[in-house]
Amino acid sequence: MPVLSAAMARLSSRSPASPAGTSGGGGSSAGGAAGGGAQAAQAVAALQQQLQELREINAQLQEALHDAQTGAVAMRGYLSKHTPAGPQLMGLFAQEWELRYFVLAGSVLRYYKSERDVGLSPRGAVDVQGCYVELEVEDGASSSGGAGGGGAGGLLLWGRGRRGVWRFRIVEPGGHLLLWLSTDSRASAEQWVAALDAAGLSVLPPGERAPPPAAAAARAGGSRGKTGARQQQQQRAGEPQTDWEACSTDSELPEPPRKQQQQRAPAGRGGGGNPYSLLSARALHQAARAAGPDGGGPGGGGGAVAAAPAAAEGEVTSAVSFFDAAAPAASLARVSGASQPSSSAPAAPAAAAAAGGGKPAAADGGGAARAAAAADKPTRPPMSGSTPVHTVTRYSFLSSDGVWAARHDGLLNLAMIILVVSNLRLILENLLKYGIRLNLVSYIASSFRRRGDSGRAKERLTVLLCFPGLLLFAAAALAIEWLALLLLRWEDKLKAGIPKKEAKAQTRAAAALAARVRLHERLVFVLNAANTSAALFLPCWAVHATKADLLPGFALTLMTITLWMKLVSYAHCHSDLRDAHRQNQLRPGERSAPDADPSWAVLKFPENLTPGNMAWFLAAPTLVYQVNFPRTPRIRKRWLLRRVVELLIFLGLFLFIIQQYVTPTVENSTLALRQSDWLRVLERILKLAIPTIYTWLCMFYCLFHLHLNVLGELTRFGDREFYKDFWNASTVGEYWRTWNMPVHKFLLRTVYFPAMRAGISRYWSTVLVFFVSAVFHELAVGVPLHMVRLWAFTGIMLQVPLISITEALKRRVKSAAVGNAIFWISFCVLGQPAAVMAYYHDFLKLKQQQAAATAVAAAAAAAEAAAAAAAAAAAAFGEAAAFAGNATVAALPLA
Repeated sequence: MPVLSAAMARLSSRSPASPAGTSGGGGSSAGGAAGGGAQAAQAVAALQQQLQELREINAQLQEALHDAQTGAVAMRGYLSKHTPAGPQLMGLFAQEWELRYFVLAGSVLRYYKSERDVGLSPRGAVDVQGCYVELEVEDGASSSGGAGGGGAGGLLLWGRGRRGVWRFRIVEPGGHLLLWLSTDSRASAEQWVAALDAAGLSVLPPGERAPPPAAAAARAGGSRGKTGARQQQQQRAGEPQTDWEACSTDSELPEPPRKQQQQRAPAGRGGGGNPYSLLSARALHQAARAAGPDGGGPGGGGGAVAAAPAAAEGEVTSAVSFFDAAAPAASLARVSGASQPSSSAPAAPAAAAAAGGGKPAAADGGGAARAAAAADKPTRPPMSGSTPVHTVTRYSFLSSDGVWAARHDGLLNLAMIILVVSNLRLILENLLKYGIRLNLVSYIASSFRRRGDSGRAKERLTVLLCFPGLLLFAAAALAIEWLALLLLRWEDKLKAGIPKKEAKAQTRAAAALAARVRLHERLVFVLNAANTSAALFLPCWAVHATKADLLPGFALTLMTITLWMKLVSYAHCHSDLRDAHRQNQLRPGERSAPDADPSWAVLKFPENLTPGNMAWFLAAPTLVYQVNFPRTPRIRKRWLLRRVVELLIFLGLFLFIIQQYVTPTVENSTLALRQSDWLRVLERILKLAIPTIYTWLCMFYCLFHLHLNVLGELTRFGDREFYKDFWNASTVGEYWRTWNMPVHKFLLRTVYFPAMRAGISRYWSTVLVFFVSAVFHELAVGVPLHMVRLWAFTGIMLQVPLISITEALKRRVKSAAVGNAIFWISFCVLGQPAAVMAYYHDFLKLKQQQAAATAVAAAAAAAEAAAAAAAAAAAAFGEAAAFAGNATVAALPLA
């Protein structure tokens, strides 16, 4: 391979000699410090040049490896592939057009999910030998073609606004559709059509459809694919040939005979079944034929199309001819390699419109278009008493042979209607049974104030003061980094004072400096560990000690965990930046770094150690610190206002679902849990699954889409990848890698890769990641509820074996739908409802124990008070008796 040979030659030609400035004999010391600095600068420049050359060689080797994996690649790139809605029985939310990476090697067209999967097995491969390329056009459009008039037709524009999409189909002889592709770039469409033409496909003019199998065989001139060879065998054997036998050998479902090309599709679905067209593509093609081979036609237009010479036979021409909207006839001449004779067929309405100055055919009320549609409309032939009606072998639509190839849009609509009606019935039932339970004002007030409890003002004030108190830990983290910077500058001074002449003294000084560096890093590590630990445990202790109410307790705990992760990432990043500074290196993302984007990489260490930078990082919607972040140019105020309004609406919906559906269902499940009626418990879990899923989706949309986007817009944070398409996850591991990207990136950079660098295996590094996640999940739930039951911890740790199970199932079953179903069932249908019920049961049990303990303490206090009162009464009685005795004694002498 030329690329591989050139890269290897470049790599072998490199000299292993030392960089410039380091290979001399040392020279005299007359240059002093200036000479040493110049040599160091030359050495750094040489190393940077070598690094750049090695990167170029690496890119060439990767390109060579890519070509070796894909074969003799004629064309590769991203295209949108049409996915029929019928076969996807479970794909209610599947996209009709999916972006795929296509590779054309020889006559085989393979497609992958993305460019990274090229080395793996493709998602599909199609042998396109002997096939046709059909170009879609926008019917009913007109475009001027020069000064005197213009041609008719144009590229199909799909979507809103000024965005155009160019579509083309790859079909077998007879019209069986293999692939329906599109791209939003005209240049890309032209390149792909030219590559397919060079690969041996017949590119049809815009609007023309593939001929029947017999005509295709005659047109191919003996160069047929598998389908043509099979037709030849059948014709030699004298077997009757049906239309469905000319289709792809991959499908056993017979198709009904296709309509002849002169039969026109109904109005509004022209273009050979294209639902996006207004008129048939055949009318445009007739207009092009009427315009003549030079594109000028009766209108005298054509312009540059008339001047374009016809291409030679087999020449790979520019695909502009394929997509030329002004002259489909000229495109036909260039593609086929033969001149297109003038057609004497009557011109279609579009041709008349083109001859009249390029106006649409419907300008006079659409009478001509309706007349043409009526003339081309297929009519049923008369049937006699013996006319056969069973002429083709067909399967039933719901049979095992045909169910996966038929369209089921109506059944999907029925399923959606049943889903809507069922949920509507549940909503009405809930409203009739419970009424409106949510009172937002009283709900928020009750979250901060308990009935009959008026002596908790001091505890509540303590919790509220913890919110601004979190900023003190951020200030302490910045102060620690300032101290580390002072120590780093001290190290630089010591390094500059190392003697250059005496080798032994230089070795001793370097060893002393290395020991001092280790001491400094240990000191900074201890200070950061103490600060982050205090930032985590002090607020949690305040929530637990003050018995904080549920809503402020949850808010403070979540903010504490978020701050802890930010401070840990802050300290971790600056530790790596200090190491790079000691080695005179720049980390990626710093200003002047080789891979840095100068549009947003404006700082380098230690310029980022400022209070403003720390405050911005605390407000930014990320948990991972870096010196520079991509930024947006401005704040979109209207967009921000819409997101804030959506956030308020979905927060209200979130609270409504909890109060209206989740709370009554959980309250009604306590009896089944106490009696250990597991069948009834399962019924409660399944009933709780639907509102739990709705609650979780609302939470996800509010937090990850609305809240983080609002913060990103306010801070002009550029990277808004807060989540990926986790709903398409085929394994549990893929879900955890896509649903919460801020936490995923934090754990990846701060836990997973440091564990790998420490020598821990990949599996146990993954277990460590889930252990850290499980601890913080339990902390986020247990601290506000004032109990630790390890349900959340156990649920997260059980994800590790579940990941292995779903990965094994995916490899064995080779279907992404199985793993996706396991993920949804285990996580949303069974996992979350069971965890909610378990925590509610334990929380209620804890409250009952606390109430019983409070009652016992009150009874004991009442008993003590009664005993004290009895003792006081006895003492008073004794005093009265003594007084009476004394009075009696005093009265005896008188008597």
